[in-house]
Amino acid sequence: MHDGGACSIYSSSLSILSQGINLKILAMDTMKAPGDIDLMPVNFLKKTRLESVTVDNRVNLFHAFWTIFSHVSYFAKRFYSTSFKHRLVEILKQEDFDIIQLEHLYLCHYLVDIRRLSKAKVILRAQNVEYRVWKEYSRKLKHRLLQKYLGLEVLKLERFERHMASQVDGIMALTKQDEDFFMEANSKAYASTIPMGIDFSCLAKTDNTYQYMDFPIVYHLGSMDWRPNSQGLKWFIEKVFPLVLVTMPNIRICIAGRNMPGWFIKRNSRNLIVESVVEDATTYQKDKAIMIVPLLSGSGIRVKILQGMALGKTIISTSVGAQGISAINNESIIIADSPEEFAKQICRCAVSESLCRKIGENARKAAMLNYEVDSIGIQMNQFYQIVLSEMKMTLQEKVA
Repeated sequence: MHDGGACSIYSSSLSILSQGINLKILAMDTMKAPGDIDLMPVNFLKKTRLESVTVDNRVNLFHAFWTIFSHVSYFAKRFYSTSFKHRLVEILKQEDFDIIQLEHLYLCHYLVDIRRLSKAKVILRAQNVEYRVWKEYSRKLKHRLLQKYLGLEVLKLERFERHMASQVDGIMALTKQDEDFFMEANSKAYASTIPMGIDFSCLAKTDNTYQYMDFPIVYHLGSMDWRPNSQGLKWFIEKVFPLVLVTMPNIRICIAGRNMPGWFIKRNSRNLIVESVVEDATTYQKDKAIMIVPLLSGSGIRVKILQGMALGKTIISTSVGAQGISAINNESIIIADSPEEFAKQICRCAVSESLCRKIGENARKAAMLNYEVDSIGIQMNQFYQIVLSEMKMTLQEKVA
């Protein structure tokens, strides 16, 4: 589980399994983020019959350039694989399914084959509204040529996203904002907001008091190959961090994430501790009480915030980062959007352990109330039953 998307899919699977549903997973093992099935829990592998197909979706500048002259979005095209298609076709010929759930927009490439070989209802579980992520990201770029290229890609990606949303039977969005977009794109499909769940059984033995033994340590954790993460962290280091140092010259801020850019690593210092890869995210966060999420663009729900809430962290986030999360500002999360306000809130929390304990505990309670994996499973099962009952009603109408 290298990133938020993988964690979200794993969580979705646990929620489905909690309802006694028979589940089969076919996954892409991308060259960008290669995984190892053998490292997955044995019981999970057995229950899901998980298998993967290696897909090389790394960015190819030559192919990216030539898509300028095509109506197809390069972002989406990177996820089309003949080897993945062939394995999918084999499975559909061998097995019958009630529901086929696509865990990302880009998997809609395979809709034609799914419709041809299966009578199952197709559900898109949209991790986010993909074109919005790139639209906001490109707006803040200073490189004019790259901004123009991304502008063209965003238009093609939006067309692809709206078209594919109109082809599925149900849409499961992670936030209400995303649901509204998909409802506009496909008013005939059943759509609902169902966030990802948190497996609290894995956190039961976590000692939340340990994070206060060396208080305060501020940290950021996220995959740096997701552009909005690196963009937001660059904003933090350039705009926010210097303001924090003026007030708190001895503060420690730790940042970590896969594929950490060299520019960030060079900024490693006594106050800013930079790590590229951590062995285990929960262990890394164990001694740190204050999580920062300086996100300037994005869509969907931030998995790291939900995990941080479950661990009882005090989370300081921009409004974009906190989008769609059931948390109250200054009670279970802290929202700050300008460099001055973000720096102010870090300093405010860093000098008050009691404030952090209060907000962290409220965050954990909010996470348990709204994101427990089994309760999310109940919502997902109800969603499936509605989609399937609509299918039965349609068949009955045809017979009549």
